Amino acid sequence: MVRNKYCKNKIHSRIKRQNRTSKSKNFTKIKKNTIISELAEKYPEIVNFLACEYNFHCAGCSFAKFEELGNAAKVHGVEGKDFEEMLVIINEMAKEHGNL
Repeated sequence: MVRNKYCKNKIHSRIKRQNRTSKSKNFTKIKKNTIISELAEKYPEIVNFLACEYNFHCAGCSFAKFEELGNAAKVHGVEGKDFEEMLVIINEMAKEHGNL
């Protein structure tokens, strides 16, 4: 799995800043069974993060309309602790931005 250090550090800095300065908004929790196209529609910034950090380019894929995040992660080699960490990060991003 290829990871981009710059992208990861930028996202973690944003999450830390958000945790210190603002209250979380209502948001839809992202789970392993979240459909990729629904994720792209509600949280386009998360899709950009996944492409940058985890090499997920799923939003443009023909499977995006019915592919679940958990299955897509397995295809890209993101499993176990890495997947759980990814879910924590993207849910924090979702809290920060609320439903768009």
